[in-house]
Amino acid sequence: RPVAELVAQRLPATLHLAVGTILVMLAVGGPLGILSAVRPRWAVSHAITLLNAIALATPTFWLGILLLLFFAVSLRWFPPSG
Repeated sequence: RPVAELVAQRLPATLHLAVGTILVMLAVGGPLGILSAVRPRWAVSHAITLLNAIALATPTFWLGILLLLFFAVSLRWFPPSG
């Protein structure tokens, strides 16, 4: 089968995941960013800034492994493979 056909077949699921992720990011990150900007010397603001720095500095593959361990091994929400 042509590659374009395979991509077109998978595109709706990919867009669904991408849009959902962006909406969650805006719903959580927007208010947290505003809160951090409005009260810059507040302890919660410092915690938000620290968590943001850690999230940006963490390699994606390492974060993926940690999330896999948490959701698949600890919580047993899905199998660790496949």
